[in-house]
Amino acid sequence: MTDQEGGLVRRIPGAPVLSEAQIGASGEVTRLGEQAGTNAGNNIRGAGVNVNLAPVLGVLRQPGDFLDQFQRSYSMNPGVVGAAAQAFVGA
Repeated sequence: MTDQEGGLVRRIPGAPVLSEAQIGASGEVTRLGEQAGTNAGNNIRGAGVNVNLAPVLGVLRQPGDFLDQFQRSYSMNPGVVGAAAQAFVGA
């Protein structure tokens, strides 16, 4: 198992590069969420890992909080979080 979310939270070097916050702010959450999930899966599989403890499904509540500091939330909007996470997990 590993936690390969992307952005600042990458336990294994490589993909995904974008953080959840960057994906959420992109306006392309479904496409980039799917791309991040695919790339994370391929990366960890290549390292012999078969479980990814990502993505984080937290909804950002307050700027500067833990999720914000580490870019671990897609958005303050639960709909954006759900769409991006569904795409990541589905990939």
